[in-house]
Amino acid sequence: MDSDLLLRGLDPEQRHAATTDASPLVIVAAAGSGKTTVLTRRIARRILDGSADARHVLALTFTRDAAGELRRRLRRLDIRDPIESGTFHAVSLRLLRDRALGTGTTPPVIVPDRLRLVREVLTETKVRCEPHQAMADIDWARARLVSPDQYANAVRDVRRRSALGADAYATVLARYEALKRRRGVVDFDDLLGELLIQLRRDATFADVVRWRFRHLFVDEVQDLNPLQFAVLEQIRGGRPDVCLVGDPRQA
Repeated sequence: MDSDLLLRGLDPEQRHAATTDASPLVIVAAAGSGKTTVLTRRIARRILDGSADARHVLALTFTRDAAGELRRRLRRLDIRDPIESGTFHAVSLRLLRDRALGTGTTPPVIVPDRLRLVREVLTETKVRCEPHQAMADIDWARARLVSPDQYANAVRDVRRRSALGADAYATVLARYEALKRRRGVVDFDDLLGELLIQLRRDATFADVVRWRFRHLFVDEVQDLNPLQFAVLEQIRGGRPDVCLVGDPRQA
């Protein structure tokens, strides 16, 4: 596909976003303005002109449906080379599985029913709380890298209505982590947390990941939480080749 055909149908602002050489690049656009179209055209344009290698592209999204749509759009643009795309959790799982294969360790196993584990923990600890609410508190704190000793202040600072008090939260979280270890399972946030640890701890592993992913693209970046942002920054490793697309008004 030639460049004129690739850019057909884009308005002047979309065309500029798809073709600018600015790096790093943040594209801010409202809902329904064609953000994903611009993102896929930008990826395809860079592959077409040789400024990006399809084998070293990483495109991150927030749902499996969005990742599938991104791949379908790239295929329609005649991008046949394999491009790594997916949610933060899916990409983290693939990287951790690859690492386990290379090191001869056990790959992560995703817990099939988190709610059941949380319910067991609440029964064990005799903490009175709805399992869904307890799980929401755990997810909220872990996504924001809030440790148990910071929990009370963090909840107060954002005026969050937490179902668990600070002491109960620390107890439930500790038992939840212990139960996962006993069962040999992890949850989705564990994938991000473990990848972050390994990237920070092992310089060789970090170099391999950064060699593999040289051109970074993130759709719907307004949904990025601090844990995901930390993972993205570790993969980026200070390099400028990153394109973020989103709308803060939709956050």
